[in-house]
Amino acid sequence: MVQKVEQWIENPLATGSISVKTPNFKGDEYNIHPFFIVKYIVKNKRKQMQVNVSQTEDGYLNNFEDWTPEIAKEIAKSEEIELTESHWEVINVLREYYIEHYFTPGTRVLTKVMQKKISKEKFNRAYLFSLFQYSPSKQASKISGLPRPSACSM
Repeated sequence: MVQKVEQWIENPLATGSISVKTPNFKGDEYNIHPFFIVKYIVKNKRKQMQVNVSQTEDGYLNNFEDWTPEIAKEIAKSEEIELTESHWEVINVLREYYIEHYFTPGTRVLTKVMQKKISKEKFNRAYLFSLFQYSPSKQASKISGLPRPSACSM
């Protein structure tokens, strides 16, 4: 399959779609355009990081207590985020919230918590998305060393 993807990258119009077997027990075959395979590979490349702690398949820490600011910086680097003071405000409030409630909030709740704790004018949904473009709750939780928010879909 990698060879077919490489051929497609060289000449996308000539090679068409690629037949891919699904990893399920049925062994079904589907025709998938290589663009989506390349997009998946690029998207998941962010998950590869140099952190020597136990992580889930998605890159979340298995143990909340393993988190350090250095690990947060490494995870942020893997997510292509350069941490600023505003990022650290979100990270610190999110960790406090988790310690208090034993729950990782989704974006809507995170926005309300940030507005209550820091600033109603500054921390709106759009601002959180400017800090964490992919998904504020997922990326902030991952960088904060928290479990994946249950409100977020795959």
